[in-house]
Amino acid sequence: RTYGLVGAWKRPLFTGGWKESTEADTTVYNLQTPSIFIDIRFPTLRPDLSMASGLHDLSVDELRVLSRQHTFAGYSRPEEEGKLDG
Repeated sequence: RTYGLVGAWKRPLFTGGWKESTEADTTVYNLQTPSIFIDIRFPTLRPDLSMASGLHDLSVDELRVLSRQHTFAGYSRPEEEGKLDG
């Protein structure tokens, strides 16, 4: 049994009522394996930070933009209809 990547797509941003991000300033990708999903979010307008050797070289504004990059993941256990435990 293998657990390779079975899907990857860009999707609209679901904010759940929060106002700190919109589709205009955040790009969202989802990755899916048979049992794990991953949601990755990037600020659209990120400064070029390639010259920084570490976080100590960044300004407060650059750190704020960088901190908006985040991801979360979860486990899914799909079951065939009629074959649920219990």
